[in-house]
Amino acid sequence: MANSLDDVQLANRVNEWPHPQQPFWFVNRQQIKDHIARPVPCQGAGCPPAAPAHQSPFITSAQRMRRRR
Repeated sequence: MANSLDDVQLANRVNEWPHPQQPFWFVNRQQIKDHIARPVPCQGAGCPPAAPAHQSPFITSAQRMRRRR
């Protein structure tokens, strides 16, 4: 089945209809394309591990102070 948003002949035909009779997917075609193109964040067990959090320089300084004692 072809994607109606990409069917040029259908779009040309529907574009000739009066605006109130045009289907919602045609009237909102740009918003629909933008929504489909948005990346979906990975959630769950199949996702790659997150980058380690940046350590505060204050923590590192405190650890050095402990080692000097």
